[in-house]
Amino acid sequence: MAQPTDMRVESSKQRHTQKEEMIQGGYFYQYDQELSSERDRAATACWRFNTLTCPPTNDVSIVERGRLQLSHFSPQILAVLGFKSPRRHLLLVHTATILASATMSIGRACAMDDAGKIQVGDSCVIGPNVSMYTVEASTDVKHLRDGRRPQVAKGITIHSDCWIDGSVVITPGRVIGKGSIISTGSVVTQDVPLFTVVVGDPARVLCGVASL
Repeated sequence: MAQPTDMRVESSKQRHTQKEEMIQGGYFYQYDQELSSERDRAATACWRFNTLTCPPTNDVSIVERGRLQLSHFSPQILAVLGFKSPRRHLLLVHTATILASATMSIGRACAMDDAGKIQVGDSCVIGPNVSMYTVEASTDVKHLRDGRRPQVAKGITIHSDCWIDGSVVITPGRVIGKGSIISTGSVVTQDVPLFTVVVGDPARVLCGVASL
């Protein structure tokens, strides 16, 4: 497993907050007060979004219903998702480290552990029950502190025109090449070349696709 540049959890010269360590790719403890509060706010926003009822009505347009749903999130997420409202049962952990195009779409019951930055390009389709994980645990026992194991965040990048089918799992640090198709139920443990179809657990290249 690749290790971050700075293996020290405690900085000897310049102390960083655990959130700063998380953002910079260093080891961090997830139960830090600031990070815990951030996750609580994200959980509240997701709960409100997922339980919001929008009964059909001629007085409220689809665009307006989407705006009302997305108003529960931070301005960053609102800008990311635009008016293309995701399906219900969306789960975001931090809601501040996702950079995505407004032309993407998100299926129901997706989970994005966005401790690391998640970047999604134009015209991508994220199917239902897709999970994206950006956190790995330290394998160095010297990092254990009071029984807690530090983590490191590794971002995920999905380039434009990708199709991520249902129940796909994307592991930390992966890059999905432009125009790729990730087949149903695949577990992506390696980077995916552009314009390829990948299948399986672990995901492997099945064939290529025509350039867009």
